[in-house]
Amino acid sequence: SVDGLWRVEMIVVGVPTKDPSSDLFGPKQRVTQENRGIGGEAVEATLRLTNGAVEVIDSSAPLLVAAPGAYRYQDGKLRIKLEAVGFTRTFTTKGTLQSIYGGDDTARTSSVYAIPPGPIVLAGPVDVLPSTGAPFVRKGQLLCQTTAGLFGAATKSSPAGSFTASAERPSGDDSAA
Repeated sequence: SVDGLWRVEMIVVGVPTKDPSSDLFGPKQRVTQENRGIGGEAVEATLRLTNGAVEVIDSSAPLLVAAPGAYRYQDGKLRIKLEAVGFTRTFTTKGTLQSIYGGDDTARTSSVYAIPPGPIVLAGPVDVLPSTGAPFVRKGQLLCQTTAGLFGAATKSSPAGSFTASAERPSGDDSAA
């Protein structure tokens, strides 16, 4: 069982608002590349998982809304759906190009990565510590919904960061995972 208190450490990057392959001013690496490229903002949270419902106990940054969420644990994979207030991060190119386009006040030499307000999903495989039997997620993905297509007619899940999670205190009556 995965019910109980979980400590979640997220690395939040966001989704590029422009196509990264044609963005002159954005980072040249993608979110999914490990240990290189775009550094993210660390956000820690404590969540209580109980019978399919998720409650946000606390959060180190104002990313998560204190609204009830949901989770699903199936086939060794955990998916937690929460509400986010939104997140924006701007990368700015410094140097001679910036001085040509108007100095420090211009937004023309910057690139924005964002998470729109709304649902985010934490998804990852659950492993069990052999010594204690406590469940944990070593490498999970933070996904957010972004609009695509003509006039934003379709939505898709885009990687916006990563997370690790560990059960602090299992609330289960059974010790078997």
